[in-house]
Amino acid sequence: MKQIYLVTGNKNKLREWQQMMPADVSLSSADIDLMEMQSSDVEEVAADKARRAFKELGKPVVVEDVSVELAKLHGLPGPFVRFFLKAMGDDALYALTRGDEPRAVVACAVAYFDGEHLFTVRGEVPGRIVPPRGENGFGFDATFMPDGYDTTYAEMSAEDKNTVSHRRRAIELFIKAVQE
Repeated sequence: MKQIYLVTGNKNKLREWQQMMPADVSLSSADIDLMEMQSSDVEEVAADKARRAFKELGKPVVVEDVSVELAKLHGLPGPFVRFFLKAMGDDALYALTRGDEPRAVVACAVAYFDGEHLFTVRGEVPGRIVPPRGENGFGFDATFMPDGYDTTYAEMSAEDKNTVSHRRRAIELFIKAVQE
């Protein structure tokens, strides 16, 4: 069984990861406060975090970084979305797009590093930003509605969200890469 450490202090992310991992991968979490490089490239941010996490733990690590690219703002806030949510609240994306171009792409970059091998994958979901709805999820889930759905992530059950989410798409690519 392969042992990997997911670097996160977010119990919601850990739960989503654990629900999607295959039986032959043992996933533990490591809550490490990492200095995060600033870049508009979410994959570059994730790769840098993976290198830093491995240096601290000395064990195979996987990290993720999330990006929300608003069409109205030409791709911003991108990986800086957590700063917007912290400063403006969970409805920050709606406040930024209200009445104008609501198109968005939500992406999750996952980076793995074991001291020798580094790879990144990116899963993304196109959709739109809507007025906040729903009680499930976290972060921007109440304001993001994926294309092809009439519900926000926060209106979906955890199981339904896990079948369509940007994290799910990235984790699937990650699992495929790890198994190769």
